[in-house]
Amino acid sequence: MDGEGSVLSSEVAASLLSLEVTENFTDRENAVARSASQVKRVNRVCVVGVARSNTEVTDLLKNHFGIELLESEDGYEFTKNTDITFLCSEFTDCRWFKYLNSCQKPIIGPAIIRKRAVDGKPLLVPRPNRPLYTDSMSGVRIALSGLSTKNCREAVDLVHFMGGSAQRIFSASTTHLITDAAKGKTYRMAVSIGCRVMHLDWLRAAWAARNSIQISVTTIDFMNKYMVEPFCGLSLWFVAYSEQDLTEMKEKTIENKGKVAANQKQATHIVVSTSLDAKVEGFDAKQHLVSGEWFWISVQLNCCANETIYKWKGQRTKHNSTLSPNTAELANRARKSVSKSSMEVLDSSNCSALPDYSEHLLSTDDSEILNSSPRKLNKRYAVCKEMLETEENYLRALKIVVQVFKEPLEAQLPNLDSGLLTKAEISQIFAKVPPLIDVHENICRTLQSYIMHWMNE
Repeated sequence: MDGEGSVLSSEVAASLLSLEVTENFTDRENAVARSASQVKRVNRVCVVGVARSNTEVTDLLKNHFGIELLESEDGYEFTKNTDITFLCSEFTDCRWFKYLNSCQKPIIGPAIIRKRAVDGKPLLVPRPNRPLYTDSMSGVRIALSGLSTKNCREAVDLVHFMGGSAQRIFSASTTHLITDAAKGKTYRMAVSIGCRVMHLDWLRAAWAARNSIQISVTTIDFMNKYMVEPFCGLSLWFVAYSEQDLTEMKEKTIENKGKVAANQKQATHIVVSTSLDAKVEGFDAKQHLVSGEWFWISVQLNCCANETIYKWKGQRTKHNSTLSPNTAELANRARKSVSKSSMEVLDSSNCSALPDYSEHLLSTDDSEILNSSPRKLNKRYAVCKEMLETEENYLRALKIVVQVFKEPLEAQLPNLDSGLLTKAEISQIFAKVPPLIDVHENICRTLQSYIMHWMNE
């Protein structure tokens, strides 16, 4: 389980439907296997080691649940009994626990006893080899991606101790992906179905809070600081940006756990500005060449956007700008504004919630181009994407007209001597531009919504 291949096979990536069918079949088999033990109530408990001094828990076992109690220093003398559940106060770094678990004895912790008593639920015998300290992760299903073998083992143990489950492969029923980088097939599929992408530290923090039965470790408030950041595991290099823009983008990169590459060769992503003279040479085929819009949308959505959608295409022919230095500066500012405004367009659409993200906002490896996506896109999608690009270019041009010409002319109106045009003349020339911007912003929003939620018929 050290790499992506151990978590998600290419066959899995090719068909989300087949994953779901396989998982449903496995769930039915597991449900049958579990049913025999889970319906059985705990009748006898052997309290092991220091757990004997926990009077609150032992009182609940005797008086609330009516369970017969036995005591032992290590529980060894009761391992041959088949009707005894063992209570251990520690699940890690405890030799008694390790021995009893190796014997596949049912083991519970203090928190699950307190929680079941508060909830008014019966205390059930846990599955063999599935010690249950608490049920704080009941209903949680994790898959793992890109973790070391040691960390994989730790993640699986922790989620089991807290009542959750771990899957060998990612599926449609996975609720949380545990990884340390915002890239790869598994990452892309996770975000596409609204699965939370978390650091291993989330499980560690939940385990640290195992005795606080009032804390819900699956709420957004608890999980927020453990979500994988959009640039985590990525190395970014920026091309053709002003010093001011470069400083801001570097700060955002570090803030979102990315790295600023020391040089272009070390970068996983080369972020290129919309400047007409932007030029990239000597890049590797494995590197992603993306536009600045990819960067800002990733920041806004808090996930690594799909590089394929925001691939930098470059200029086939480069023309010298005829704008004056001041107007060129305004134009560059307008380009940045348009790039950031695309985030506002997303905010005003119905696409801001994580479960609604489609595969087109998701990260891909360079070896995982769009044709390896769970859904193959047809020619209608390509036409729709071209229409969106055309609309975005037209909208960008309209906004440049406003910012480079209309607004500077209006700013000169108070100075009658230097005014080139009167207010009436400015209105006559530019009156229809703002309504056009409104219309084409609506068109862009509609097309973006179609692309984000694309379904082949």
